[in-house]
Amino acid sequence: MKEQKIENTESPGVDNSADTLFRKLQENKKSLHIARVPDKTKETFKLLAEEEFCGDYGMLLKDIFEKAEEYKKFKEKIINLIKILEGKKDAS
Repeated sequence: MKEQKIENTESPGVDNSADTLFRKLQENKKSLHIARVPDKTKETFKLLAEEEFCGDYGMLLKDIFEKAEEYKKFKEKIINLIKILEGKKDAS
């Protein structure tokens, strides 16, 4: 298959062949860009990703979501337990 060249008038000398552009799109297929992240949060996220997941932001994000789900379930159980204990206290 012959590579199709796409003329790049803005940046002469830059490889913009169709195959190159397609490969770049495939590489970034799972890319996620988030704007307006506070500096301290971004730095903490980057450090934690480096320390815990060898710099893999995707795995850190997955871990954060999993822990958030666990926290929600745990919180719900604690709230239910408190309600049960408060009900027994009122019954005494």
